Amino acid sequence: MNIIKKTGGARIGTANATWPFATLTVTKHYIRLNASILGNFIFKQSDILSIEPFRGSGIKINHTVSEYKEKII
Repeated sequence: MNIIKKTGGARIGTANATWPFATLTVTKHYIRLNASILGNFIFKQSDILSIEPFRGSGIKINHTVSEYKEKII
C-alpha cells in the first residue's frame, strides 16, 4: 500500500499545532491527521466532502464527522 506522510503544522478550530507537531498520513483508504495535543483525526473516504488548498502549501479538509471541529487545516 502506498502511504504519503508529511510533517508540519495544523489548525483545529481556533487552536494551532505548529511545525513539527502535526503529521498528515494519506493512504488509499483514509487520511489521518495527528495534531499532537490537539488530537488524532481519522477520515474515511466517505467522511470527506472535499480537500482544498489553503495558503500556499496547506490544505483544508471539508468533512462530515460531527465529533470533529468544522475547521481542520
